Amino acid sequence: MITKEAARYDRFLWFLEVLAFRNLRRRLLSGVSEDILEIGIGTGANLPFYPESAIVTAIDPRPGLLHGIQGKSSIETRICCADAIHLPFGDNSFQTIVSTLVFCSVTDVPAGLQEVWRLLKPGGKLLMLEHVRGRTPFTRRLTDLFNPAWYAMQKECNLNRETEESVREAGFTIHRSSLHGHGMLLLLDARKE
Repeated sequence: MITKEAARYDRFLWFLEVLAFRNLRRRLLSGVSEDILEIGIGTGANLPFYPESAIVTAIDPRPGLLHGIQGKSSIETRICCADAIHLPFGDNSFQTIVSTLVFCSVTDVPAGLQEVWRLLKPGGKLLMLEHVRGRTPFTRRLTDLFNPAWYAMQKECNLNRETEESVREAGFTIHRSSLHGHGMLLLLDARKE
């Protein structure tokens, strides 16, 4: 049964999904295959964009959101309640790890990215859709200005993280990177090489 928390979450994101996120999710996940871990799956907004053959291991720290996954897709989905810093899987377990709108909320980004590194097989890829600190002088000021109030309201989400730089510092090689939404949304394909 879908919880109130999951329904509220989906309603909150509905407009952004229609406006931008759906197309970006589709682009991010085109060409993924099996052996996928999705960190911070929330209510399963990515599930319709995985191929039918995909087997997705899905984690989120909020059990109330995980109930929202029901009925979003027919692909095989294994669900686990965990956070990005303490993942209950062995080293080199996944070929692909997906993160959408997650690392803005991870309390220790370097530790979370080290967990991703640990779990990825050699040559594996990290696919991310994240909102980031603006790239133009105006959008940088905007994200920096609104971040304190946004964080206070959300209690977890930061508008102005430098995610691509954090991924690079964690040792990943950036294969593709593109900015969207006036430079405040990032699509990233990084590899463990």
